[in-house]
Amino acid sequence: MYDPFGRRVSKTVFGNPTGFLYDWLNPVQELSGTTPTANMLTGGIDEYFMRTDASGTVNYLTDALGSTLALTDTTGTIRTQYAYEPFGATSVSGILSTNSYQYTGRENDGTGLYYYRARYYNAIYGRFSSEDPIGFHGGSNFYAYVGDDPVDFFDPLGLDKRGPNPNPPLIGPNPNPPLDPCIKGALLEGAFSIGVDSIGLIPEGGGAGTVARKFGNFFGYRGIVADNFGKAAIRQIEGANDTISLTQGVAEQDWISTGLTVAGFIPALGQVAAGLSISYDIYKTWEKIQECP
Repeated sequence: MYDPFGRRVSKTVFGNPTGFLYDWLNPVQELSGTTPTANMLTGGIDEYFMRTDASGTVNYLTDALGSTLALTDTTGTIRTQYAYEPFGATSVSGILSTNSYQYTGRENDGTGLYYYRARYYNAIYGRFSSEDPIGFHGGSNFYAYVGDDPVDFFDPLGLDKRGPNPNPPLIGPNPNPPLDPCIKGALLEGAFSIGVDSIGLIPEGGGAGTVARKFGNFFGYRGIVADNFGKAAIRQIEGANDTISLTQGVAEQDWISTGLTVAGFIPALGQVAAGLSISYDIYKTWEKIQECP
């Protein structure tokens, strides 16, 4: 029997009914009718720490995939051990336990099937007993378990494989790994400049290129970059008394610059041009990247 959230709230195996009380996706209590028969202390999905039932309290020892390797008592003595074949066929040794959370932390029903929420898994055949509900999103084989790679992946929902990382991508390694810090520094810090390219009085006949070059060099830019904005300012002054233009261009072959040039007419001062640019030195950036280990 399942609740509206798809969680199995009761099962009957060989005539023995068992009910479940959940905390999110993890069962935290087993019941016989309305009587609790076992309590579990859990963490993340399928992460079990402790179980208390009529035989006492045991602690879980698990591997990277969440499979239970052993149950220990409060003194640390191993009471029950579990061994698994690659696809989860399970063998148990030691003191008999009612614990069913075994391979990858999922429930072994004792019928040859494991309960994997969305469907049931046959660990003997290494296949699910029904088709994948998400279809081709889980792969081309609708019955395959974790893409036939049970050593590196598990499938807590019975839908798609996941890695042992607590916050894994759905299908294995991160397709967008973080950028190397050295390269990131070269791209973002090594040759990126923001500043004023040109600001000053422009004589009646032009001369904006000279003013732009003067202030551009002062702020550490190449003259041709600053001159690019100066020429833009001249064109705007010739066209109107108060204009704003967005100029973008490539100066030489290893510089890219984008800037805003403002040109206007102030009666007491005459024509004035001011520019703000963002410049990027491609060649210098490549040199810095080459220095990265």
